[in-house]
Amino acid sequence: MLSVFPKGDREQTLRIKRFLMAFGAYVIWSAICYVGYGLGLTTVSLIILSSGVAASFCVNIILYVIFRTGLNKKFKDPSLTLLQMVIATFWIMVVVYYAYEARSAILLVYMVVLVFGFFRLGVRQFLFLSTYAVLNYSAVIFLTFKIHPETINKGVDIFNIIVLAFILPWFSMVGGYITRLRTKVSNALTTVERVTNNIQDVIFVLDMNLNYTYISPSVKILRGYEPEEVLKQALSDTFAPSSLDLAMKTLFEFIEAGKSPHEVLTSKTLELEIRRKDGSTLWTETKLSIIKERNQQTVRILGVMRDISERKDAEKLLKQSEAKYRLVANNVTDVIFTTDMNLQYTYLSPSIKHLDGYTVDEVMKMKLTDIVSPETLSLMMKIFDEELTIEKKDDLDLKRSRVLEYQHKCKDGSKIWVETKFTFLRDENNKAIGILGIMRDITTRKESEMALADSFERMRKSLGVTINVLVTALEMRDPYTAGHQSRVADLACAIAKEMGLPQNTIEGIRMAGVIHDIGKLSIPAEILTKPTKLTNLEFTLIKEHARSGYEMLKDVESPWPLAEIVHQHHERMDGSGYPRKLKGDEILLEARIMAVADVVEAMASHRPYRPSLGIKAALDEIEKNKGILYDDVVSDTCLKLFREKGYNLE
Repeated sequence: MLSVFPKGDREQTLRIKRFLMAFGAYVIWSAICYVGYGLGLTTVSLIILSSGVAASFCVNIILYVIFRTGLNKKFKDPSLTLLQMVIATFWIMVVVYYAYEARSAILLVYMVVLVFGFFRLGVRQFLFLSTYAVLNYSAVIFLTFKIHPETINKGVDIFNIIVLAFILPWFSMVGGYITRLRTKVSNALTTVERVTNNIQDVIFVLDMNLNYTYISPSVKILRGYEPEEVLKQALSDTFAPSSLDLAMKTLFEFIEAGKSPHEVLTSKTLELEIRRKDGSTLWTETKLSIIKERNQQTVRILGVMRDISERKDAEKLLKQSEAKYRLVANNVTDVIFTTDMNLQYTYLSPSIKHLDGYTVDEVMKMKLTDIVSPETLSLMMKIFDEELTIEKKDDLDLKRSRVLEYQHKCKDGSKIWVETKFTFLRDENNKAIGILGIMRDITTRKESEMALADSFERMRKSLGVTINVLVTALEMRDPYTAGHQSRVADLACAIAKEMGLPQNTIEGIRMAGVIHDIGKLSIPAEILTKPTKLTNLEFTLIKEHARSGYEMLKDVESPWPLAEIVHQHHERMDGSGYPRKLKGDEILLEARIMAVADVVEAMASHRPYRPSLGIKAALDEIEKNKGILYDDVVSDTCLKLFREKGYNLE
């Protein structure tokens, strides 16, 4: 359905409203013309009068079509006020022509209408219309003088021309100034109205009795009320009970401040909970300010109210989260701490009090040198430098961490062992900005470890004594066997070291090496030292030394599997060894190393029943049967020691 005014175009609607007002003036003027005709005040014929009225109505219909289609927006004067005034001036001058003696009265009416129209025009438009009116009136007087000279009153008509010639330009200047002023005011009001209508914050004004005098339309969004509804409400109805006392107290402070000649309070920002139309509430940030007149008298209170519900919800969640983490940090036995990149503490959990006796405030003022030893500090700085170097790499692990064990100084002068696990804190660009650490007391564990180490050392020494006794006994019975065991132990340890095995494993191999033939104590001495080839029965007895050695050592307490190494040192990778025919991974790595060292030393050394075969023959044997009788890796390592690194049996 077509409406009189366009939707969504406020300025065009205002133009059409002004046009309709002007059209109303045309209707009134037409009615006046017909009344004048009826009273005989004009000699114009009814046909001319009606034609003029009809033409006027047609022109106005065309003007409305121009407005309604928006064509007028393309013109310099989109309100078309000048065009309406030109048409009105022409129509009035026609009536003036036929008015004869009533010309002055009609001209007076025209002047009133014209002045009203002037205040809608610009200066150039005013001057144009003034000149147009003077020329029109002069033409009317000239025609009247020629056709009806008896109706001419020279004095009055000349006076009328002079008035039009001088008064109208004056009106033009005044009207132009008023128009520009009105335009500025209108633009300013329009801008303010546009801002207040579209801003999400609610702007309101209170008088000194705390009654609303203005509130922006955005209150509809914030509170659900129409502005007209809020203006009728008491101010106290705005605030929820939680904020009512604070809001009213502050507003009364503003009122009292307004009475003082000194500016003690000009603005204040509050967080207030307000009521909504649906019964719910929401939190706002409200800034209150004083409005003063030129005499510095406080006359109004200005408020700007903003919805901060989301921020309050976020703050609530943050507080809850902070409370949870603080609960954890305050009750956990481990000490949680953070430092900056200069290793200065930035946070420390209260559990530090239980760890070393210091309070958080005391430790925050201390340096690392106050609570750790110089050796520990040096280690810390070394690790820190290593981590900073890693930070420069492109493929660094952002989640990596390091663990450090050190002695920590307590407030009472004692020392405890602590374990600290730390990682970097990072910003949004993953740049390291600090350190997050977790520290725990491991004194009990360290004491247990040290006690275990002491026990291990005592066991090792005890085992060493036992082994020395066994070796001495074997040496006294068979000097050759004792020397063989020592050389095998040295070679086995060299192979193990070259393979990169741990030092503890190497030490176990040495222990096993020097007693790997201990089982020969159970073999008659005449067989061990027999200078001729052994019989099958005698060799069978010799082969039993591996089992006998196991039986001797199986109940000896040791951190290494000495008994099993001795038991397996004659086993072979393909299962052809003795005494249990073990294969591959069934054989301990230490026993595989011992097997290779035993073969090399035996072949390269002199035996009672044969001379030395030489180191070359021994190495050829290992190379020939690696992967078959002997472990691949162990064999290659042994060959490398002799051929590349110049190892010699001593």
